[in-house]
Amino acid sequence: MIFGTMFLGGVKHFKDQKIQTKFLMVGIPIAPIEGDSMLVTKVVPGGRQGIPLKLHMQSVLAGYTRVLTLVGAFILIMLGLNNHVPVMTAVGVLLAGLAVYLYFFLGRSTAQENEMREMVGELTGFYVLPEWLESAMAYHLFNSVRAVYEEGGRLWQNDVLNGVRVDVKCTYVIALLYAVYDPCEESERLREKAEVLYKGGGKLAVVR
Repeated sequence: MIFGTMFLGGVKHFKDQKIQTKFLMVGIPIAPIEGDSMLVTKVVPGGRQGIPLKLHMQSVLAGYTRVLTLVGAFILIMLGLNNHVPVMTAVGVLLAGLAVYLYFFLGRSTAQENEMREMVGELTGFYVLPEWLESAMAYHLFNSVRAVYEEGGRLWQNDVLNGVRVDVKCTYVIALLYAVYDPCEESERLREKAEVLYKGGGKLAVVR
């Protein structure tokens, strides 16, 4: 039996990164203990490296159900076989099938999510959807990416509002991060315009 804490609920695997949530364990998962999840970038002795995320409900669901269905399946199959109760054994087998689904299929990252995560990861090193981020981390990444874009004297807001296509992936990611850390009418307007540029609108700038 496990007593203490454990990272469970690995979902959204992409580029060797995934979301996990730390649970209090008393044999089985009792509750998430830190109020948030984590984008795990590396497993190290004694813990995980990564960045904090908002509590990811799919990770929480996976954390509970994967362990409980596996334990339940084992108990039912053993009891059914030992007591010669075929129905109990059959239910255990069905529960084992559900456990397989939960372990290998629940929480897969979609192609659309991966496209966005690829963009964010290329610029930040973290293959994450902006909406998964807590406000403070979104602000940190926003400042980091914005500083790189504006090194040459450009202003990302001006380029987005004027429909200038210099590095549309970068301005789109900046706008998405901005909308997460400062959700308001202005940030939403910039996000929408940056999305249009990313999808092919706007004009190609001549960079001097």
